[in-house]
Amino acid sequence: MNPRVPKNFVKAFFILVVSLVSISKVKAAPFDGDLKNITVYTKTDNADVTLTTEASYLEHYIIKISSNTSSYTLTSTTSLSLNLHVGTYTVTYQEKEKPNKEIIQIVNIKNIKIDFPNVISYIKSCVPNKEDQKEKDDRFKNDESNLKTAIANTFVTISVDGSSTYSITQSTNSREFDLNISLNKDGTLATLNVTPVNGNSNNKSNFSEEKVIPINSISSVVSPTITASEVICYNTKPILTLTAGTGSITWQSSSDNEDFNNLNNISTYTSTTYFRAVASNPGCGTLNSNVVTVKVSPASIAGTIIGSSNVCKSANVTLTLEGYNGNIVWKSKKGGDASFSDIDGANTLSTYTINNIQETTSYVAVVTNGVCNSATSGTFTVTVNPLPVVASITGVDAVCEKGTTTLTNANTGGVWSSTLSDKATIDGNGVVLGISSGVSTITYTFTDNNKCVNSVSKLITVNPLPVVASITGVDAV
Repeated sequence: MNPRVPKNFVKAFFILVVSLVSISKVKAAPFDGDLKNITVYTKTDNADVTLTTEASYLEHYIIKISSNTSSYTLTSTTSLSLNLHVGTYTVTYQEKEKPNKEIIQIVNIKNIKIDFPNVISYIKSCVPNKEDQKEKDDRFKNDESNLKTAIANTFVTISVDGSSTYSITQSTNSREFDLNISLNKDGTLATLNVTPVNGNSNNKSNFSEEKVIPINSISSVVSPTITASEVICYNTKPILTLTAGTGSITWQSSSDNEDFNNLNNISTYTSTTYFRAVASNPGCGTLNSNVVTVKVSPASIAGTIIGSSNVCKSANVTLTLEGYNGNIVWKSKKGGDASFSDIDGANTLSTYTINNIQETTSYVAVVTNGVCNSATSGTFTVTVNPLPVVASITGVDAVCEKGTTTLTNANTGGVWSSTLSDKATIDGNGVVLGISSGVSTITYTFTDNNKCVNSVSKLITVNPLPVVASITGVDAV
């Protein structure tokens, strides 16, 4: 005859200690009637479990525990060490004398993850925005009351097997778990403890976890003050600074200083925009900060330099900057310079003139508009060509009135000229004709292939003809 178990004896139970290295024991005992299904929890994916029973029970029962992938049996030994993974197991109690008679119990081993909050916040005191004292008194929140409310609304999230999720508070516990919260004496710390539901006969875990959470008291809402850059460059971000205020801060912007919209982030702007910050706390209303105006300066535009890029030495060169926006600083760099330098005495106008240029020089215009970064034009190089070397004029220095002489120059293709054509003239072949006594400057001007011009000169003296006395004597012989 089968041994009987007293009704007040715990007939079957599982104990699973939540630890990677711990060993839990399952004590199996035969009994009358259907067994209730059992749920046990572990924070790991598997745990070591020992299945045990009393020796006298094994005389009459075969106790098996099995899943889809494994099976274990207690027949002649009272203890069996197992490594059970998270999953569903079937425990079968089979009478040896009546093999067809068995009782089945389902055991679910579930993985559990608990997420505690990082901090509990509550409003220490809340004075409403309006000045009416009665309304202040009516809305004033007691510190203790606020703390109790915050504690009551504190919740933890419990995930089971990665699918079922519970969000529980102390006042609204789930069917599976209890959350208990206790405070230290000065109300700065709260201990949160999660356990399986007390009195739930189906839940046989000795699982329990707790965490100590700091309590943060929030003062009543205070109006914030903000500062900002007054002018920004086109398509850039303003710098907004919060210098006061308490509570939850929300940034807002407006294009007309009337309709404000919440900002998720501070972006770039291309036109004048108004900003403010709004402070709020639950039950305290909201307070707006001052409004700051951020104007947008058009971007700096460097423009393009135009002018003569090929000139002769000692020429005057005029450069003009076109298509720019902003204030101009002219810079130059000569052949031996490492970098561009400001031009001393250069004006800030769009036109810059270089007088008597002597060597090849590069120029840029640096343009800055408002607070925007400077923009630099492309480099404009003025190439300076040397003047041609002209040989000296060869020939005599004097000629008689009405007489001629020829001057020559080794540079062919030049042009002859005389400064005093009433004294002497010269033709294209260099033939000088004396006109009247005196001195004239004869110049030979030569232009090379770069259209650079140089000249040499020579003084020509025109001598008067000698005065010859009349012949005296008879007219016939």
